[in-house]
Amino acid sequence: MNQTQVEALLEQARAAARAGEDTVAEAFFRRAAAIDPERPDIWLELSSVVHSLEEKQRCLERVLALDPSDREATAALAWIRKKAPELLEQAESPASSAPETPEQREVEQDEDIEPEEPVYCAKHPNVETSLRCNRCGKPICPQCAVHTPVGFRCEECVQAQRSVFYTAGIGDYAVAGLVALVLATIVGYIMTLLGWFFALFLGPLAGGLIGEAVFRATGRKRGRQMWLLAAAALVVGAILPVIGLPLLSGRMDYVLSFGWLLRVNWVYVAFGIGAAIARLR
Repeated sequence: MNQTQVEALLEQARAAARAGEDTVAEAFFRRAAAIDPERPDIWLELSSVVHSLEEKQRCLERVLALDPSDREATAALAWIRKKAPELLEQAESPASSAPETPEQREVEQDEDIEPEEPVYCAKHPNVETSLRCNRCGKPICPQCAVHTPVGFRCEECVQAQRSVFYTAGIGDYAVAGLVALVLATIVGYIMTLLGWFFALFLGPLAGGLIGEAVFRATGRKRGRQMWLLAAAALVVGAILPVIGLPLLSGRMDYVLSFGWLLRVNWVYVAFGIGAAIARLR
């Protein structure tokens, strides 16, 4: 089991989740879960980026199967079971006669002894919830809760915390742009020679490495638009190897004909940009 690979995937997934790229984050979390399916924290974080209540339920049930004492998963699953009974009927009807699991009994006991007034989500006033932001204490429902390495938080606290890490200045952007463009041009030339088939496998790796190089070249500083700069560099870096020589030789007719667009490895560009964005946002 490659724990280093798992941690790398989790880092990319969390970066994508912080940036609001739930689809990208979900893909990275699922890849990590496929490598190490016995880690409940991976399934818990995956539940925070999937949008289907049915998928959230499956992830949370997996968490409790691995760690029945997880209170966050228990509370979130209790909310889903209470608010989506029709979904539960479809999912649990074949096993309706199965004995109660320990986590189900714990949820029922918690509901029986809870004497407080109902608490409703601050963002969705009609949605009852038992979750709260572990930073400001605001009531939040699983739909708007953001799972962080330190627990569930509201979107406002996540945004406030994220802004603290944006410390890159103009000089850092200049360094990032230069590093990204040089590396993207070299890789773009190689990908032009290899073709789109190899780009399917090497594109994400190349994009991730370019994003990592930019991150290290700027002293590990983050910028709100750093991902956009890297994405632009990847596009330009893929085009330059194709039109560079014609431009230097004065063949403007070739450049203006746009026939060179067919020679650009757009498969690499697409996969590379996705990986670079996931690393820098």
